[in-house]
Amino acid sequence: MSENNKKEITKDNINKFLIDYFFWINLFIILVILLLGIWFFIIPEYQNIFNKSVNSKVKMEEQYLEKSKNLAEIEGLISAYNNVSEKDKEKILTIIPDKAGIEDLIQEIEVISKKSGLILESIKVTEVENKDSSRASYYYQPEKEENNKKLPSGVGAIKIDIKLVGTDYLSLRELLKAIENHMRLFDIDNINFDPDKEVTSLEITTYYIKGEN
Repeated sequence: MSENNKKEITKDNINKFLIDYFFWINLFIILVILLLGIWFFIIPEYQNIFNKSVNSKVKMEEQYLEKSKNLAEIEGLISAYNNVSEKDKEKILTIIPDKAGIEDLIQEIEVISKKSGLILESIKVTEVENKDSSRASYYYQPEKEENNKKLPSGVGAIKIDIKLVGTDYLSLRELLKAIENHMRLFDIDNINFDPDKEVTSLEITTYYIKGEN
């Protein structure tokens, strides 16, 4: 048998094999392509979706725990407030009253001045939204703060400008002590003391809980 005949026979056998197993060969190729598609495309996408789902679940659990913690803190504050006696609540309202009470405030300043042996020459009371803090020009210098410091929500401020005569070092010290020990909260923003003229000017800020006056 010649070499050409052998090649023809081999070729015919291959063609016959391809024809006989055409369906299975195509099926095998399709399965391979399908498996490759699953391995390189579907599985990574599924893994990506799974990871996002896990991360989302973890994030939701963290948010839930944070909100539960905040709720527990609020419930604790409510419980603590409910346990405060009426007497203590009255003390709190004395420190920061639930109204501006400007007339009462002026009377309190007059009493403090008289107890310190000073004459109240003038007083100006102004309701403000922001507290202005400045450095004292003489004798007393509170720590420097940012100007126009915003107040907490629901809290109002009252600025008091007073001028006192008959001031010496001893009476000024008594005045500052009386203001410091007063039940109502006072912040001394500025003091200008002239020992030669025995005159003192003070800028004071006090606070109140906003509500119906």
